[in-house]
Amino acid sequence: MVQNTLSAALAATVIWACASAPVRVRSYLADSVTVSPATADSLAADGVWRSDSVEEGPVFLSMPQVAYPDIPRTRTDGGRIILQGILNQNGSIEPGSIRVIAAFEPRLAGFAAEAFLHARFKAARVHGKPVRVLVNVPFDFFPKSRRDH
Repeated sequence: MVQNTLSAALAATVIWACASAPVRVRSYLADSVTVSPATADSLAADGVWRSDSVEEGPVFLSMPQVAYPDIPRTRTDGGRIILQGILNQNGSIEPGSIRVIAAFEPRLAGFAAEAFLHARFKAARVHGKPVRVLVNVPFDFFPKSRRDH
């Protein structure tokens, strides 16, 4: 329930336009070889709460805007990327915890991950104390030409 509220409130809409030079993005995505799917038991063992188990869900505060490059042969009508990560007690996404849940264009996932890593939240709480929590956040990508209409 809390997760759905967070996702609805934080559907980050991003616009990509032509970039004059290639843009390099550091990989913030978890290594798919070393990261196994999270289960209730694995999360609890690592001190991470599921979003539907906390008393106060995380609250989105801010996210920097990121310039997205023009990537040849990208679907022109846009789409959605959903990222998952662990939000720590300070309201930041833990580096190395970001996973791609769904991506209409996998080549854009790194750009969404960069913004996600720098997003700020009010931490989730249990018994009034901040806790680590697993969150999913959707990013909606639209080409600049669609935004201009």
